[in-house]
Amino acid sequence: MYKKANRLHGEENSIKEKKLIKFLTNIATETLSDSASQGLDQAQSLSRNKDLLENFYLLNKRAQTFLFMQLKQIHKSKMTRRFTLEEKLMALLVMKQSPKC
Repeated sequence: MYKKANRLHGEENSIKEKKLIKFLTNIATETLSDSASQGLDQAQSLSRNKDLLENFYLLNKRAQTFLFMQLKQIHKSKMTRRFTLEEKLMALLVMKQSPKC
């Protein structure tokens, strides 16, 4: 009985994680054509979104690392970006899965 309850809880987290990822990808695709000031306004409104911040822990470690990597490097120019070993390994794994990305 304990295993069944634990499995159901894990499925619930998986569903929440998928919804969160879908939500974030929709936001990213909607903001591609926006100007910088519109993007900044939307980012500030998202940072105040409690649901997003509360559910961030539902993402797996690689997804969290990827998001933090994107946020840390946003203000740096192409030649001044520095990445940790974990971020470099994750990028290689993504490239290995799909070199066309």
